[in-house]
Amino acid sequence: MLKSSGFFTDQDKANAANAFEHATKTLVEKKARENLKKEEEKNRPKYDQPKDVFIKDKKSGLREDKPKVEKKEDSDDEYDYLLEEEDDEELRSLREKRLQKLKEANSKKMELVNTRQHTKYVEIAESDFLDAVLKSKYCVCHFFHKDFERCKIVDKHLGILCQKYWQTRFVKIDAEKTPFFVTKLQVRVLPSVVLFKDGVAVDRIVGFEELGGKDDFPTVFMEKRLLMSKTVGTDLEL
Repeated sequence: MLKSSGFFTDQDKANAANAFEHATKTLVEKKARENLKKEEEKNRPKYDQPKDVFIKDKKSGLREDKPKVEKKEDSDDEYDYLLEEEDDEELRSLREKRLQKLKEANSKKMELVNTRQHTKYVEIAESDFLDAVLKSKYCVCHFFHKDFERCKIVDKHLGILCQKYWQTRFVKIDAEKTPFFVTKLQVRVLPSVVLFKDGVAVDRIVGFEELGGKDDFPTVFMEKRLLMSKTVGTDLEL
C-alpha cells in the first residue's frame, strides 16, 4: 500500500508477499487440477455411442439400452467392395475358361466317337491298321488269335476300358491275318497289346506277366498298366 511519502512500510511488503504467494499457490493448484483432468480424460475408456443408443419411452421417460452399432469407414467399405469385385472377376474368368475347355473337350469327344469309333472296341482288317494307328493320336491295338483263351480275357477288359477312356481308340486285329505287321512289330507271343502314340509304337503288354500272371486278374490291373504307358488317360493332350 502506497503512502504519501512514496515508500512501502514493512507491513505492506509482508502483505504483498503473502498475497503473491497465495496467488501463485492458487495458480499452481489450478494448473495441477487441469493436468490431472486431462490425464484422466486421456486414460478413460471411450465409448462412442451413437445418439440412438437409447430409445426413450415418452410416457415413462425410461430409456432402453441398445447395443452399439459400429459403422465401417467409407474407405474400408469401398476397399472391401473392390476386393470382392476382384475376386468375383477372377472366379468369373476361371469359370469361363473351365467352361470353354469343357465345351472343346465335348466337341472333340463327339468328333472322335462319331468319326473314329472311339468308346468302341472293334476288330479291324490289315488294310485298316494304318488308318487306325495314324489318324487317332492314341491307339491300343490287341493282336489276338481267335482260339486263344487269354486273348478272350484281354478282349473282355479292353471292352470295358474303351468306354471310360474316349481319348484313345481301342482295336483288335487277327494276328494270323496280319503277317506283315506281326513281323514289322515283332509280335511273337499272344496276346500282345501294342500301344501307339502319333502312329509310333511306344509300349506293349505281352502276355499276363505284368497283369498278375493269372487269368482272373481284375480290370483295374489292365487299366493301371495302360495308364503307365501314357497312351490312356482322362487328361491326355489331344
